[in-house]
Amino acid sequence: MNPRSRNILLVVGSLLVIGSSAGWIYYREFKAPQHDVRLHQRVGEVMAEQTAKAVGSRGLLVLITIPTGPEPELKTQLEAFRRTLKKLGEYEIKTHELDTKDQAKYGLGSGLSGRRFLRTVKNNPTAVGIVSFVGAPKLSESEVADLTKMPKFIAETKSPDHLPKLFEKHILQVAVSSRFVFPAPGPQKPKTPEQWFEKRYQIVAANEANRGRTQPIPLDDVTIDRSPATDSAGNRIASTKPLLVLMDELTASAGDAFAATIQDNWRGLLFGRRTMGAGGNVVAWEAGSYSLGIMTVTESLMNRKYPVQTLEYPEAPYVENIGVYPDFLVDYMTEDNLAQNGKPFVDAFVATMVAYLNHSF
Repeated sequence: MNPRSRNILLVVGSLLVIGSSAGWIYYREFKAPQHDVRLHQRVGEVMAEQTAKAVGSRGLLVLITIPTGPEPELKTQLEAFRRTLKKLGEYEIKTHELDTKDQAKYGLGSGLSGRRFLRTVKNNPTAVGIVSFVGAPKLSESEVADLTKMPKFIAETKSPDHLPKLFEKHILQVAVSSRFVFPAPGPQKPKTPEQWFEKRYQIVAANEANRGRTQPIPLDDVTIDRSPATDSAGNRIASTKPLLVLMDELTASAGDAFAATIQDNWRGLLFGRRTMGAGGNVVAWEAGSYSLGIMTVTESLMNRKYPVQTLEYPEAPYVENIGVYPDFLVDYMTEDNLAQNGKPFVDAFVATMVAYLNHSF
């Protein structure tokens, strides 16, 4: 075999291996079981929960969908949506199905024309909410201007690209959106409907700044919950000994998160000064096309398990700009500590730890 033929065979073989690997990853990591409808039941339940949260416990709801014949997943979602909604309040549901000929154009969660959406809003002036299982509309400026009175709008959508504009214009309240454009393998395969939902979908809601913000999501797994550390026999090996965490105003980022986690779960005591309150996961960007400068942006807001009120700030659930307040406020930046190489501070936290071990408080 000449070198040219051998190279062609190598290229073809490599492409086949890559294609097979990508297909296997997609099937193994992202494809929900075909006969397991629990994921789509969970989608319908979440849509109902978010609808009730947005509109209250009663009123007229307009449901935008398509015929469910060729879409068994959609049928499952709609049944779960109606069933859950009955438990959450007293609602009158008016269903509006798009024309059958438009199924190929719209499909499940893929889009809704601005013209149809505008007509639905105008034809239902008493509705408290419009719920779309066929996506969110891409509205022109003139169509946005025509929406003089807008009920609450909740949508399931495959594409989050145009959601920021809808949030900014006070049109969309909540979107249940696909999480990934291309599947990414995770360290742990989902097992429960909630875990499948966490991997496949995200809830995006309008916050007070009229921007899009997700519900709490994990950065490193498919669920926020973490199982305790165990040995090969399944016995828990996590330490249960008392903890005293030392911190100050230079404790930032992961330090903020660690202090907040310890305090929120009553796992130990915090000693020292308030943390920096930098929070979040930070990424770096070039500061302009012709600049050597670098800027950093926080991509997330760190929410605590419970709202916390400190001496300096009113009650709030955030770590950003607030920090984590210690259980024992002790400053080591004092003249005494400077003169004695930090001995007063060391004596203070040692005494606190001894009292903690002796159950003196």
